[in-house]
Amino acid sequence: MCMKIKYLALTVGLSALACSSDVTMNERTVTMVGTDGGQAVSAQGELTLDFPAGALTNSTEITITTLRNADDEDTVGGLIFELGPDGVQFDQPVTLRFTDDDLEEASIVQIDDAGIALEYLETQISGGVAQADLQHFSRYSARRARRACRNLSCGTTCRLCPANAPGCVEPPVTRACGARGFCVRE
Repeated sequence: MCMKIKYLALTVGLSALACSSDVTMNERTVTMVGTDGGQAVSAQGELTLDFPAGALTNSTEITITTLRNADDEDTVGGLIFELGPDGVQFDQPVTLRFTDDDLEEASIVQIDDAGIALEYLETQISGGVAQADLQHFSRYSARRARRACRNLSCGTTCRLCPANAPGCVEPPVTRACGARGFCVRE
């Protein structure tokens, strides 16, 4: 049986000016998931983690911290999700589902603390839901692929990983610039 316990901690970080656009809001949920599987959901429901039976070797408190930063134009909804506990590896892939109306041509991306893309995960998008399988916890966001095709012609081979991120890993599919300026699967 999967026990679920949720806590919501709401922290609002304010800068010196009350009307600043640099406001970041953190929301955190904690859900107990057992070896028989279960589900953990972010505070506002944008992110869902589905754990199949056998993904975890022990019952584990799963944390989802939602970092909101409206100034990040590449990140869908300005949302970054920090998943924990840090360092947990899964025996079976865990499915991450991100829900938003603005997911066209986005990818789920593992990012570092500075927001630099480390790996673009193989992402399926359907009906406002982006989905990818995870092998471990880290920070993740849904990123638009639009910038990869800036100044490139339709059909030109493109990369999702920025040139200034040497540790970034491209998804294992060939991509090209599409008619709407996105870097898409060929």
